[in-house]
Amino acid sequence: MKILTPRSAHLTNHEVLHHLTHLRERYTQQHLAHGPSYAMKSGNLETVMHEVSEYLASLPSSLPANAPNTTSPAAPGALTTALTDPTEKLTGFLADLAEASRAHGSTNGEMFGLEKVEILMLVNNRPESQAELYLMVEDVETRLSEEVQEVVLGVVKKWWGGSWGEEGGEEGEEGEEGAEEGGEVV
Repeated sequence: MKILTPRSAHLTNHEVLHHLTHLRERYTQQHLAHGPSYAMKSGNLETVMHEVSEYLASLPSSLPANAPNTTSPAAPGALTTALTDPTEKLTGFLADLAEASRAHGSTNGEMFGLEKVEILMLVNNRPESQAELYLMVEDVETRLSEEVQEVVLGVVKKWWGGSWGEEGGEEGEEGEEGAEEGGEVV
């Protein structure tokens, strides 16, 4: 996806990271070709671009599934090579969501009546449980049956994986066991 007009559409986390990476490359090329004064940018802009890029690169949804998350400075350009165009994966996700919606009785091509922003949240946040889905879809209990909620979660897991909270869940279980034995929970 190419951003033609900034601030005109909603973007996935991966698309924002991709855009920031290309902006940084453009500034670097301008600096090399025309000198530092031509490619000048605010120090605050560089700080924001760096911090946002680092944050988005640390999220599981920022990279396509099975893409290496290599952002170390020891491997220059690794972040750029790890980034790929998410269009195919996003198109497949939307097609599967539409197909599942048709299989559950939707006739007008709506994806379970989900808004664009709700679908964007599904892509960025990758819910793994109905509780997480409740946070992303307004009035989910009235709009989607439990069966449909499970179908949506299954499509999300198929296309975006399910790596959220694996470490946190294990720590939480240990903490509960420690509390039962009289230990302190931090």
